[in-house]
Amino acid sequence: MLAVRLKTARNGALRVSTPPEYALQKAARTKLIWGYAAAASGAALFASKAIFIKLAYREGVDAETLLALRMIIAAPIYAAAGWWAWRRLSTNQPLREWGMAAFVGILGYCIASLLDFWGLEYISANLERVILLTYPMAVIFLGALFFRMPLRGYAVFSALLSYAGILILLAFGAEAHLGGSNVMIGAALVFAAGATYAFYQLLAKGCIQAFGGTLFTSVSMLAATVPIVAIFLMKHPASVLIIPAEAFWPTFLLATLSTAAPSFLISAGIKLAGSQSTSIIGTLSPLITIGLGVSILGEHFGWTEAFGSLLVVSAVGIFTFMDMREQKRQRMVQ
Repeated sequence: MLAVRLKTARNGALRVSTPPEYALQKAARTKLIWGYAAAASGAALFASKAIFIKLAYREGVDAETLLALRMIIAAPIYAAAGWWAWRRLSTNQPLREWGMAAFVGILGYCIASLLDFWGLEYISANLERVILLTYPMAVIFLGALFFRMPLRGYAVFSALLSYAGILILLAFGAEAHLGGSNVMIGAALVFAAGATYAFYQLLAKGCIQAFGGTLFTSVSMLAATVPIVAIFLMKHPASVLIIPAEAFWPTFLLATLSTAAPSFLISAGIKLAGSQSTSIIGTLSPLITIGLGVSILGEHFGWTEAFGSLLVVSAVGIFTFMDMREQKRQRMVQ
Protein backbone atom coordinates (compact mmCIF):
# COMPACT_ATOMS: atom_id res chain seq x y z
CA MET A 1 0.00 0.00 0.00
CA LEU A 2 1.15 3.51 -0.76
CA ALA A 3 1.88 5.44 2.37
CA VAL A 4 0.56 9.01 2.42
CA ARG A 5 0.87 11.88 4.83
CA LEU A 6 -1.88 14.36 5.65
CA LYS A 7 -0.73 17.92 6.11
CA THR A 8 -2.75 20.92 7.15
CA ALA A 9 -2.64 23.82 4.75
CA ARG A 10 -2.77 27.46 5.94
CA ASN A 11 -6.52 27.63 5.34
CA GLY A 12 -7.05 24.63 7.60
CA ALA A 13 -7.79 22.15 4.79
CA LEU A 14 -6.05 18.83 4.60
CA ARG A 15 -3.80 18.01 1.66
CA VAL A 16 -2.16 14.70 0.73
CA SER A 17 1.57 14.42 0.44
CA THR A 18 3.36 11.42 -1.02
CA PRO A 19 6.73 10.13 0.18
CA PRO A 20 9.86 10.69 -1.95
CA GLU A 21 10.00 6.99 -2.84
CA TYR A 22 6.73 7.26 -4.78
CA ALA A 23 8.01 10.24 -6.76
CA LEU A 24 11.17 8.32 -7.64
CA GLN A 25 9.17 5.27 -8.71
CA LYS A 26 6.89 7.42 -10.85
CA ALA A 27 9.89 9.12 -12.50
CA ALA A 28 11.52 5.74 -13.19
CA ARG A 29 8.27 4.39 -14.66
CA THR A 30 7.88 7.46 -16.88
CA LYS A 31 11.48 7.13 -18.02
CA LEU A 32 10.88 3.47 -18.90
CA ILE A 33 7.71 4.27 -20.86
CA TRP A 34 9.52 6.94 -22.88
CA GLY A 35 12.33 4.44 -23.49
CA TYR A 36 9.92 1.82 -24.79
CA ALA A 37 8.25 4.42 -27.01
CA ALA A 38 11.59 5.56 -28.44
CA ALA A 39 12.75 1.99 -29.09
CA ALA A 40 9.44 1.01 -30.74
CA SER A 41 9.40 4.16 -32.88
CA GLY A 42 13.01 3.57 -33.93
CA ALA A 43 12.31 -0.05 -34.85
CA ALA A 44 9.21 0.91 -36.85
CA LEU A 45 10.99 3.68 -38.76
CA PHE A 46 14.03 1.50 -39.42
CA ALA A 47 11.71 -1.22 -40.72
CA SER A 48 10.49 1.16 -43.43
CA LYS A 49 13.99 1.51 -44.92
CA ALA A 50 13.64 -1.28 -47.47
CA ILE A 51 10.19 0.01 -48.47
CA PHE A 52 11.53 3.44 -49.41
CA ILE A 53 14.46 1.84 -51.24
CA LYS A 54 12.09 -0.29 -53.31
CA LEU A 55 9.87 2.71 -54.09
CA ALA A 56 12.91 4.66 -55.33
CA TYR A 57 14.06 1.69 -57.43
CA ARG A 58 10.66 1.65 -59.12
CA GLU A 59 11.35 5.21 -60.30
CA GLY A 60 14.60 4.16 -61.98
CA VAL A 61 17.11 5.24 -59.31
CA ASP A 62 20.05 2.81 -58.98
CA ALA A 63 21.71 1.68 -55.76
CA GLU A 64 24.77 3.96 -55.90
CA THR A 65 22.72 7.08 -56.65
CA LEU A 66 20.17 6.31 -53.96
CA LEU A 67 22.81 5.61 -51.32
CA ALA A 68 24.72 8.80 -52.21
CA LEU A 69 21.57 10.91 -51.94
CA ARG A 70 20.67 9.23 -48.67
CA MET A 71 24.01 10.15 -47.12
CA ILE A 72 24.09 13.68 -48.58
CA ILE A 73 20.61 14.48 -47.25
CA ALA A 74 21.32 12.99 -43.82
CA ALA A 75 24.80 14.56 -43.49
CA PRO A 76 23.65 17.97 -42.13
CA ILE A 77 21.58 16.23 -39.44
CA TYR A 78 24.56 14.17 -38.28
CA ALA A 79 26.89 17.17 -38.52
CA ALA A 80 24.63 19.18 -36.21
CA ALA A 81 24.22 16.27 -33.78
CA GLY A 82 27.96 15.59 -33.83
CA TRP A 83 28.82 19.23 -33.14
CA TRP A 84 26.38 19.27 -30.20
CA ALA A 85 27.87 16.07 -28.78
CA TRP A 86 31.47 17.18 -29.38
CA ARG A 87 30.93 20.35 -27.33
CA ARG A 88 29.90 18.14 -24.43
CA LEU A 89 32.83 15.72 -24.76
CA SER A 90 34.60 15.64 -21.40
CA THR A 91 38.05 14.62 -22.69
CA ASN A 92 39.84 15.16 -25.99
CA GLN A 93 40.38 11.89 -27.83
CA PRO A 94 43.65 11.18 -29.70
CA LEU A 95 43.70 11.21 -33.49
CA ARG A 96 43.96 7.42 -33.53
CA GLU A 97 40.52 7.13 -31.88
CA TRP A 98 38.97 9.47 -34.46
CA GLY A 99 40.53 7.41 -37.24
CA MET A 100 39.17 4.19 -35.75
CA ALA A 101 35.68 5.68 -35.50
CA ALA A 102 35.88 6.72 -39.15
CA PHE A 103 37.09 3.26 -40.23
CA VAL A 104 34.33 1.49 -38.30
CA GLY A 105 31.78 3.87 -39.82
CA ILE A 106 32.96 3.12 -43.34
CA LEU A 107 32.69 -0.60 -42.58
CA GLY A 108 29.16 -0.39 -41.17
CA TYR A 109 27.57 2.43 -43.13
CA CYS A 110 29.40 2.28 -46.47
CA ILE A 111 30.36 -1.34 -47.22
CA ALA A 112 27.42 -2.97 -45.41
CA SER A 113 24.97 -0.45 -46.87
CA LEU A 114 26.23 -0.95 -50.41
CA LEU A 115 25.86 -4.73 -50.09
CA ASP A 116 22.36 -4.30 -48.65
CA PHE A 117 21.25 -1.87 -51.38
CA TRP A 118 22.63 -4.16 -54.09
CA GLY A 119 20.84 -7.12 -52.53
CA LEU A 120 17.52 -5.25 -52.58
CA GLU A 121 17.82 -5.01 -56.36
CA TYR A 122 17.20 -8.79 -56.44
CA ILE A 123 15.00 -9.71 -53.45
CA SER A 124 11.91 -8.42 -51.69
CA ALA A 125 11.91 -6.07 -48.73
CA ASN A 126 10.38 -8.84 -46.61
CA LEU A 127 13.15 -11.35 -47.30
CA GLU A 128 15.84 -8.70 -46.82
CA ARG A 129 14.56 -7.74 -43.38
CA VAL A 130 14.25 -11.37 -42.26
CA ILE A 131 17.83 -12.13 -43.34
CA LEU A 132 19.24 -9.00 -41.67
CA LEU A 133 17.44 -9.89 -38.45
CA THR A 134 19.94 -12.72 -37.93
CA TYR A 135 22.97 -10.39 -37.64
CA PRO A 136 23.12 -10.57 -33.80
CA MET A 137 23.97 -14.25 -34.14
CA ALA A 138 26.64 -13.37 -36.69
CA VAL A 139 28.09 -11.07 -34.00
CA ILE A 140 28.38 -14.08 -31.66
CA PHE A 141 30.03 -16.35 -34.23
CA LEU A 142 32.43 -13.71 -35.55
CA GLY A 143 33.22 -12.64 -32.01
CA ALA A 144 34.14 -16.24 -31.13
CA LEU A 145 36.18 -16.65 -34.32
CA PHE A 146 38.16 -13.39 -34.30
CA PHE A 147 37.87 -11.93 -30.78
CA ARG A 148 37.90 -15.09 -28.59
CA MET A 149 34.43 -14.40 -27.25
CA PRO A 150 32.59 -17.39 -25.70
CA LEU A 151 30.25 -19.34 -27.97
CA ARG A 152 27.10 -20.36 -26.12
CA GLY A 153 24.91 -23.34 -26.89
CA TYR A 154 21.77 -21.19 -27.15
CA ALA A 155 23.48 -19.08 -29.83
CA VAL A 156 24.17 -22.17 -31.94
CA PHE A 157 20.59 -23.41 -31.51
CA SER A 158 19.13 -20.00 -32.38
CA ALA A 159 21.37 -19.68 -35.43
CA LEU A 160 20.39 -23.12 -36.73
CA LEU A 161 16.70 -22.35 -36.21
CA SER A 162 16.91 -18.97 -37.95
CA TYR A 163 18.92 -20.29 -40.88
CA ALA A 164 16.41 -23.14 -41.25
CA GLY A 165 13.69 -20.50 -41.61
CA ILE A 166 15.69 -18.63 -44.24
CA LEU A 167 16.38 -21.86 -46.16
CA ILE A 168 12.65 -22.55 -46.22
CA LEU A 169 12.05 -19.08 -47.68
CA LEU A 170 14.78 -19.53 -50.29
CA ALA A 171 13.84 -23.07 -51.28
CA PHE A 172 10.04 -23.10 -51.08
CA GLY A 173 8.89 -19.47 -51.02
CA ALA A 174 7.09 -17.95 -53.99
CA GLU A 175 9.94 -15.48 -54.44
CA ALA A 176 12.44 -18.27 -55.08
CA HIS A 177 10.29 -19.70 -57.90
CA LEU A 178 9.69 -16.30 -59.49
CA GLY A 179 13.19 -14.83 -59.11
CA GLY A 180 15.32 -17.92 -59.77
CA SER A 181 19.05 -17.52 -59.31
CA ASN A 182 18.69 -13.76 -58.78
CA VAL A 183 17.10 -14.45 -55.40
CA MET A 184 20.19 -16.40 -54.30
CA ILE A 185 22.44 -13.54 -55.45
CA GLY A 186 20.36 -11.00 -53.53
CA ALA A 187 20.23 -13.19 -50.42
CA ALA A 188 24.02 -13.70 -50.52
CA LEU A 189 24.57 -9.94 -50.79
CA VAL A 190 22.27 -9.25 -47.83
CA PHE A 191 23.93 -12.04 -45.80
CA ALA A 192 27.28 -10.38 -46.53
CA ALA A 193 25.82 -7.03 -45.48
CA GLY A 194 24.69 -8.57 -42.18
CA ALA A 195 28.11 -10.12 -41.55
CA THR A 196 29.82 -6.80 -42.30
CA TYR A 197 27.48 -5.00 -39.95
CA ALA A 198 28.25 -7.62 -37.31
CA PHE A 199 31.94 -6.71 -37.59
CA TYR A 200 30.89 -3.07 -37.22
CA GLN A 201 29.06 -3.93 -33.99
CA LEU A 202 32.08 -5.76 -32.60
CA LEU A 203 34.48 -2.93 -33.39
CA ALA A 204 32.12 -0.11 -32.41
CA LYS A 205 31.96 -0.92 -28.70
CA GLY A 206 35.30 0.70 -27.87
CA CYS A 207 34.52 3.74 -30.00
CA ILE A 208 31.16 4.26 -28.27
CA GLN A 209 32.88 4.11 -24.88
CA ALA A 210 35.37 6.75 -26.04
CA PHE A 211 33.00 9.16 -27.79
CA GLY A 212 29.50 8.38 -26.59
CA GLY A 213 26.71 7.09 -28.81
CA THR A 214 25.66 10.33 -30.49
CA LEU A 215 29.14 11.57 -31.40
CA PHE A 216 30.29 8.17 -32.59
CA THR A 217 27.22 7.69 -34.78
CA SER A 218 27.70 11.14 -36.28
CA VAL A 219 31.41 10.64 -36.96
CA SER A 220 30.89 7.19 -38.47
CA MET A 221 28.02 8.31 -40.72
CA LEU A 222 29.91 11.38 -41.95
CA ALA A 223 33.05 9.32 -42.58
CA ALA A 224 31.03 6.80 -44.61
CA THR A 225 29.58 9.61 -46.73
CA VAL A 226 32.96 10.33 -48.35
CA PRO A 227 33.61 6.91 -50.00
CA ILE A 228 29.92 6.51 -50.88
CA VAL A 229 29.90 9.79 -52.81
CA ALA A 230 33.28 8.89 -54.37
CA ILE A 231 31.90 5.54 -55.58
CA PHE A 232 28.88 7.31 -57.05
CA LEU A 233 31.07 9.84 -58.90
CA MET A 234 33.17 7.02 -60.37
CA LYS A 235 30.05 5.59 -62.02
CA HIS A 236 27.88 8.64 -62.71
CA PRO A 237 28.16 12.37 -63.42
CA ALA A 238 26.98 14.65 -60.62
CA SER A 239 23.93 15.65 -62.67
CA VAL A 240 22.41 12.19 -62.00
CA LEU A 241 21.77 13.36 -58.42
CA ILE A 242 18.94 15.51 -59.81
CA ILE A 243 16.03 13.07 -59.76
CA PRO A 244 12.29 13.52 -60.41
CA ALA A 245 9.93 14.32 -57.54
CA GLU A 246 8.44 10.81 -57.67
CA ALA A 247 11.87 9.42 -56.72
CA PHE A 248 12.94 12.30 -54.46
CA TRP A 249 10.30 11.84 -51.78
CA PRO A 250 11.04 8.19 -50.98
CA THR A 251 14.75 9.11 -51.05
CA PHE A 252 14.20 12.03 -48.66
CA LEU A 253 12.13 9.87 -46.30
CA LEU A 254 14.79 7.14 -46.48
CA ALA A 255 17.46 9.62 -45.35
CA THR A 256 15.43 11.26 -42.60
CA LEU A 257 12.74 8.91 -41.28
CA SER A 258 14.56 5.61 -41.93
CA THR A 259 18.19 6.62 -41.31
CA ALA A 260 18.70 9.66 -39.07
CA ALA A 261 15.58 9.46 -36.89
CA PRO A 262 15.85 5.76 -35.88
CA SER A 263 19.55 6.02 -35.10
CA PHE A 264 18.82 8.66 -32.45
CA LEU A 265 15.57 7.05 -31.26
CA ILE A 266 17.22 3.67 -30.72
CA SER A 267 20.07 5.36 -28.84
CA ALA A 268 17.47 7.09 -26.65
CA GLY A 269 15.70 3.78 -26.12
CA ILE A 270 18.95 2.14 -24.97
CA LYS A 271 19.64 5.05 -22.61
CA LEU A 272 16.14 5.15 -21.08
CA ALA A 273 14.99 1.51 -21.18
CA GLY A 274 18.26 -0.40 -21.53
CA SER A 275 19.88 -2.32 -24.37
CA GLN A 276 18.07 -5.58 -23.55
CA SER A 277 14.56 -4.13 -23.80
CA THR A 278 15.53 -2.27 -26.95
CA SER A 279 16.83 -5.49 -28.51
CA ILE A 280 13.60 -7.35 -27.77
CA ILE A 281 11.47 -4.55 -29.20
CA GLY A 282 13.72 -4.57 -32.29
CA THR A 283 12.61 -8.12 -33.10
CA LEU A 284 9.27 -6.60 -34.19
CA SER A 285 11.04 -4.86 -37.07
CA PRO A 286 10.61 -7.63 -39.69
CA LEU A 287 6.91 -7.96 -38.87
CA ILE A 288 6.48 -4.25 -39.60
CA THR A 289 8.47 -4.58 -42.83
CA ILE A 290 6.31 -7.53 -43.91
CA GLY A 291 3.14 -5.54 -43.27
CA LEU A 292 4.45 -2.53 -45.19
CA GLY A 293 5.77 -4.70 -48.02
CA VAL A 294 2.41 -6.40 -48.51
CA SER A 295 0.29 -3.23 -48.18
CA ILE A 296 2.49 -0.71 -50.03
CA LEU A 297 4.59 -2.76 -52.43
CA GLY A 298 2.13 -5.59 -53.01
CA GLU A 299 4.71 -8.25 -52.14
CA HIS A 300 3.53 -11.84 -51.82
CA PHE A 301 3.24 -13.32 -48.33
CA GLY A 302 1.76 -16.79 -48.02
CA TRP A 303 1.90 -19.67 -45.55
CA THR A 304 5.45 -20.64 -46.52
CA GLU A 305 6.67 -17.08 -45.99
CA ALA A 306 4.81 -16.92 -42.68
CA PHE A 307 6.33 -20.17 -41.41
CA GLY A 308 9.88 -19.30 -42.46
CA SER A 309 9.61 -15.79 -40.99
CA LEU A 310 8.15 -17.20 -37.76
CA LEU A 311 11.15 -19.50 -37.35
CA VAL A 312 13.57 -16.59 -37.78
CA VAL A 313 11.71 -14.23 -35.44
CA SER A 314 11.35 -16.99 -32.84
CA ALA A 315 15.05 -17.81 -33.09
CA VAL A 316 16.05 -14.19 -32.55
CA GLY A 317 13.59 -13.89 -29.65
CA ILE A 318 15.03 -17.02 -27.98
CA PHE A 319 18.57 -15.78 -28.55
CA THR A 320 17.80 -12.33 -27.11
CA PHE A 321 16.05 -13.76 -24.02
CA MET A 322 18.81 -16.28 -23.30
CA ASP A 323 21.54 -13.70 -23.88
CA MET A 324 19.84 -11.35 -21.41
CA ARG A 325 19.81 -14.14 -18.80
CA GLU A 326 23.48 -14.93 -19.45
CA GLN A 327 24.54 -11.30 -19.11
CA LYS A 328 22.53 -10.98 -15.88
CA ARG A 329 24.19 -14.14 -14.52
CA GLN A 330 27.65 -12.78 -15.33
CA ARG A 331 26.90 -9.49 -13.58
CA MET A 332 25.76 -11.35 -10.45
CA VAL A 333 28.96 -13.42 -10.45
CA GLN A 334 31.09 -10.29 -10.73
